[in-house]
Amino acid sequence: MTSIKLGIGTVQFGMNYGLFNLYGKPTIHEVESILSEAYKGGVRIIDTASSYGDSEEVLGKCMKADQPFKIISKTPYVNSQKITHKDILNVKAAFYSSLEKLNQSSIYGILIHNPNDLLKENGKFLFKALQELKEEKLVEKIGVSVYTGGQIEHLLTQFDLDIIQIPINVFDQRLILGGYLKRMKEKNIEIHARSVFLQGLLVKNKQNIKPYFYKIKDKIEEYHEFIHSYGLSPIQAALGFLNQLEEIDHIIVGVETVKQLKENILMLNSAWPGCDMSRFAISDESIINPVNWEI
Repeated sequence: MTSIKLGIGTVQFGMNYGLFNLYGKPTIHEVESILSEAYKGGVRIIDTASSYGDSEEVLGKCMKADQPFKIISKTPYVNSQKITHKDILNVKAAFYSSLEKLNQSSIYGILIHNPNDLLKENGKFLFKALQELKEEKLVEKIGVSVYTGGQIEHLLTQFDLDIIQIPINVFDQRLILGGYLKRMKEKNIEIHARSVFLQGLLVKNKQNIKPYFYKIKDKIEEYHEFIHSYGLSPIQAALGFLNQLEEIDHIIVGVETVKQLKENILMLNSAWPGCDMSRFAISDESIINPVNWEI
């Protein structure tokens, strides 16, 4: 089976997560079924983190030897104002703990979860610690999960990154319009897209949106009318928009059921009509960054 762009985000495996999560945390049996179906469908990337509840332990129990997924985990946040030797020891200890929980001798990638940790005083020593893990062949690629173009700006000038994970979707097109996708790809950086459904806002019934989003109700209605005119479902439109961007290597989506996974794979593989989605870009960070949602 040829691999596909879709990757599985596993925060839901470790905790109840997401404003529009209808099913809650899946059972071990459900996770086993999801992973089996994912591998069969060409999914190869599994994205997790030490902060995702017991996601890593669940994966360690559920992944089979004949499912050699490329696993990516993330570092814990560093709470100090500058990176200390103790912080580096803690990050390395968390990585070794992740390997143990995942039941792996090595993994594909490790990302700095909070990009500001790299930009703190002595951040270069934190990056050096990850480089050492790479030299020891405990991890193949190192990178960072970012939130803004400004962070990418600073990071590209200071660090040689293999992977950058970015928030990007039909409403959040900041990194496209700012030219950051092209700049990252010019440096041969592997780009992973997250927040592709904007925690479900892009794919849920427009009649059921919460009052907080009423200020963009017209935009949501216009968007649904537009994709309907092309015969696209909301999931098909959200995934197709990203799938047709050549710079993006993997699209990370969270799933709670095998049915959701199958639908995502089907929609990703469906034909894209080539419609222009630029008109739906929103700059308001109170909308496009779920951290700012007051719900």
